[in-house]
Amino acid sequence: MKKQLSIARTLSLDFLLNIAATLISTGTMQLLLYPQLAANLGEVSYGTMLTIMGAVNVIVLAFGNNLAQVRLVNEHDYENKEENGDFQIFLLVSCFLSSICILAVCFLMNIPKAEIAPIIILVITTVLKSYYLVAFRLSIDYRRNLVANIIMALGYILAAVFLLSIFHWSWAFTIANILCIIYICCSSKIIFDPLKITSLFRQSLKSYAMLIIGGLLSNLTTYLDRFIIYPLLGAASVSSFFVATYFSKSISLVFSPITSVLLSYFTQGRIKLTVNNYLLINLIVSVCSVVLVFVCVTFGAWLTGLLFPSLYIEATPYIFLGSVGTVISIACGFNNIVILVTASPVWQTLIPVIYTPLYLILAIVLSSQFGLEGMCAALILAGAIRFLMIFIIGLFSLLKSGSNLKWQL
Repeated sequence: MKKQLSIARTLSLDFLLNIAATLISTGTMQLLLYPQLAANLGEVSYGTMLTIMGAVNVIVLAFGNNLAQVRLVNEHDYENKEENGDFQIFLLVSCFLSSICILAVCFLMNIPKAEIAPIIILVITTVLKSYYLVAFRLSIDYRRNLVANIIMALGYILAAVFLLSIFHWSWAFTIANILCIIYICCSSKIIFDPLKITSLFRQSLKSYAMLIIGGLLSNLTTYLDRFIIYPLLGAASVSSFFVATYFSKSISLVFSPITSVLLSYFTQGRIKLTVNNYLLINLIVSVCSVVLVFVCVTFGAWLTGLLFPSLYIEATPYIFLGSVGTVISIACGFNNIVILVTASPVWQTLIPVIYTPLYLILAIVLSSQFGLEGMCAALILAGAIRFLMIFIIGLFSLLKSGSNLKWQL
C-alpha cells in the first residue's frame, strides 16, 4: 500500500512539473511572442508566418517528437541487450529530411530566398530540441525538464522584447531552441550517444518509419487548416482562423504534457490499464471536454480579444465551432497513447491514412462553399470519426491483451 501511494504521489508530481513546464514555455510563446509578432507583422504577413510555422510544426512533430517516442518505446530493449546507438543516425536523417521538407514549403509559398536559410535553421534546431528533451523522459526527471522549459521561455522573452524589430521573425524561436539545447547538453549525456548501428537498428527503424509516415499525416491535419485556407481564402483568413482557435489550441498544448507523462509511465511499466479503467478514462475525458468548450467560449474568448484586439472581431463568429473541433482532437490524444503502447505500430500509420484524406476532402469542399464556418464543420466531423476509430482500436487492443493488464498504482 505504501509503495502504491508513493508511486501515485510521484506520478502526480511529475504531472504537475510537466504541466508547469509546458505552461511556462508555451504560455510565454502564446501570450507574449505570438501577440507581439501579430502587432509587428500585420494581418497578411502574420498569416504567412502562421502558415510557415504550421509547416515547421508538422515537420518537427513528425521527425523530432516521433523519434523521441521511438526512443522511449524501445529503450527497454536496448537496456536488456546492453546496447547504445542508432538514434544519433536517426537524428541526422531527421534533420536532413526536415530541411528538405521545409525548403519545399518555402518554394511553394514563394518565400524570398533571403528568408529561407533562417527558416531552415529554425527547423533543424527545433528537431534537435524536440529529440534531446527525451533525455529527461527516459530518466523520468521532470525537474530538469521544467528548467529546460524555463530557459526556453526566457529565450522567447528575450526575442519578443529585443530581437523582433532587428532580425527575421524565425530567430525568435531559434534563439529559444539554442538556449534549451545548451542546457540539455550540460545536464544529460544524450548528445554523447554513440554514432553507430546496433543489432536493434532494424527494429527501431521500422518503428521510426511507421511513426514518421503516420506522424506526418496526423500532424499535418493539426495545421491543415492553414494550408487549405491560405490558397483558398487568403492569408488574412489564416489569421482569423488562428485567432478563433487560439485559446482552444493553447489549452491543447497544456494537455500534451499529461499524455507525455502517461506514455513515460506506460513504457516504464509503472502504469498498466484494464478495459474498465480505459472506459472510465474515456467517460472522464468526455465530461472534461464539455467543460473545456465552455471555458473556451467564455474566458477564452475574452482573453483572445485582449491579446488580439485588431483581429478579434473577424474571428468571433468561429470561436465556438473551432473550440469544439480542437477539444475533440485533445480527446483523441489521450486514447492514442493507449494504442501507441498496446497496439501494432501499423495503426499509427493507418489511422492518419484514413483520417487525413477525409479531413482534406471535407475541408476543401465545405470551406469552398461556406468559408471559415465550413472549415470548422470539417474539423468537427473528421475529428469525431477519428475519435471513434482510436477508441475502438484501443478497446480491442486491451481486450486482446487480456486481463493481465492492471492499473498498478
